[in-house]
Amino acid sequence: MRKIFTAIVTLTCFATVLDAQQRISLQDCLEMCESGNPYIRNSKLDIQASKAMKSEVMWSFFPDVSINGMGYYAQKPLIRITPTDLLGTSDLAWTLNNAYLDIANRFGLPTHYSTLHNGYAFGLMAVQPIYAGGRIINGNRLATVGVRASELQADLKLRNLKEEIEGKYWLVVSLQEKAKTLDKAESVLDSAWFFVTSARDAGLVAPSDVTELSHKRSELASGKVKLRSGIKLAKMDLFNAIGMEYQYFDLDNYVLSETIDGLSEGDGLTGEESGVPIEVKLLDMQQEAKELEKKVSVGEFLPEVGVGLSYGYGDMQGNGNGKFNGVGFVSVKIPLTGIGKAASRARRMDYEIQKVSNEREYLDEQLQLQRRKLFLDIETSESQAEVSREALKDAEEAQRRCLADYEAGRVTVTDLLQAELEYRSASEKHIEDCIEYRKAVNAYRCRYCEQQDD
Repeated sequence: MRKIFTAIVTLTCFATVLDAQQRISLQDCLEMCESGNPYIRNSKLDIQASKAMKSEVMWSFFPDVSINGMGYYAQKPLIRITPTDLLGTSDLAWTLNNAYLDIANRFGLPTHYSTLHNGYAFGLMAVQPIYAGGRIINGNRLATVGVRASELQADLKLRNLKEEIEGKYWLVVSLQEKAKTLDKAESVLDSAWFFVTSARDAGLVAPSDVTELSHKRSELASGKVKLRSGIKLAKMDLFNAIGMEYQYFDLDNYVLSETIDGLSEGDGLTGEESGVPIEVKLLDMQQEAKELEKKVSVGEFLPEVGVGLSYGYGDMQGNGNGKFNGVGFVSVKIPLTGIGKAASRARRMDYEIQKVSNEREYLDEQLQLQRRKLFLDIETSESQAEVSREALKDAEEAQRRCLADYEAGRVTVTDLLQAELEYRSASEKHIEDCIEYRKAVNAYRCRYCEQQDD
């Protein structure tokens, strides 16, 4: 009855621990990093800023509408006309001028005419550009390229971040797998300890064997403590990178669900996948942007044509006789002295375009080299994983035989510890090789097997 009760309590405690654990998959981490990482959030803001810039440039197609107003007051009238201004200064003119002044003084008539002493005007003006040297059309095209470039930059940041997250994730997984290896090694040493202590009590083994095995168990316990600390640190690094909230004292309850089982299996990659990496698209876009920048820049020296309409109310003479009026006009600007400057600027921009073309040609070759290297990493790491898998099988079998031989008294404790050490080394090597293979596959696949939207 007591055994049944103990089994029930053990199962209940085990179920409670499982309920408290939170299992986190690699896909969970990749999804969380899209919203939790600050650099990804900023890249999304860059896209919105580019779209706002495109909308800003789009307004250049519409008329420039403004409300204008002005008023003035002159200390002296801006226009003052006397009879002398009209008749001149000849003898006949002076005679007529004097005769008019006599009549004006006798009847109170004005001796001069003055105007524009004060006044005001206000109205609405609309100017519609018809042609501006191609700057409006090419400026909008350049803004569209900017939006596409910002989207690709965001995709590039996300891709690089996911590779970084996968590296951090598999680091935690590798440490978890090494912890399992240490647990298995501890189980082997516990079995040997039970045997050696029983043999010591019977006087069948030397005390030095007990001391050596005890020292090895202490080393293993110390290694497990350090490994637990390493797992916690690696988890904190991973959770910070994906923007996940966590409590330090709950780190042991977070368990990464992926294992190394099947990581070294082939993925059907041939090295001839047709995916286009983001870097190539950005290079194409960079050259397109430079060509559009040239058109916009040279367009400053090309003719400009616009039509406009103004309508408003004004009393420029300040005599209280203001009225509404409308004016339509056409504006034409043909730069003459800027032709030479435009030609020099066009040559300068051509040099910039040629530089971009040269860089693109070189970087194309570098990207091809990178592609071959990434696929070579897959082949190399896969071969390494296969070799280490076989070595692990041999080490595991050798450890099992050595433990049986030790219990039968055919080998020493030193031989047993050496077999245990070789097994641990082989296990850790296989874990590292499997994870390197998975990282190599992911690095290649995210560049050449996942098409990005243009």
